[in-house]
Amino acid sequence: MTQIQGQLGTATLDVTDGKIVKATGQLDGDEGKNACATLYRMLQDTAKCLEKEPMRRLSISFADHAFVVTLSERYVYVVKKQREASA
Repeated sequence: MTQIQGQLGTATLDVTDGKIVKATGQLDGDEGKNACATLYRMLQDTAKCLEKEPMRRLSISFADHAFVVTLSERYVYVVKKQREASA
């Protein structure tokens, strides 16, 4: 994955089972494994709600960071990035 401004970590997951293929930064390690497992379960639950509508991207925002999750046919790409401070 290319460097995204404010990027804190990245992960690539297998789309079939959610196993981490590669992780960097804050998504590498136990905390990253837990975050990726939770995001993968959220994707599964969201897909059930959408029924036949294809989902390609999911963004989850917190006060100081956000997760951006993008799907492809083989992989789930996760980027954890710093959110800009509100004015």
